[in-house]
Amino acid sequence: MKLLEAGFLPTSSQYLHEKLKYVISKECEKVCDKLHISIAKSSTMICIADELGILDEDEVSIQFGKPFLDEETGRYSSYIEGDVLVARVLGSFIFIV
Repeated sequence: MKLLEAGFLPTSSQYLHEKLKYVISKECEKVCDKLHISIAKSSTMICIADELGILDEDEVSIQFGKPFLDEETGRYSSYIEGDVLVARVLGSFIFIV
C-alpha cells in the first residue's frame, strides 16, 4: 500500500506488480471458495462411452472407488441402482440421486 501511496505503479514496478498480482489472486480464491455450493447426494464423475453396447438407452453405470453410506438404507454401497439425474455443467458431468 505504501508503494502505491508513494506514487509507484504496478505497470512500472515489477515488485509491486507481483505483490498486487498475489493479493488479487488470493482474494479471488476466497471469493471462489465462498461461491462453491454443495449439493447433497451429488458428485462429479468422469464419463466414458458404452462402446460395447452393454447398457440400454437411458441407462448409465455408476460405480465408486470408495463405498459411501446410503442414508436411506443405512448400508454402505459402491454403486447406485435406480433413477439418477445426469447433467453437464461447465465441461463436467454431475449426477444427483
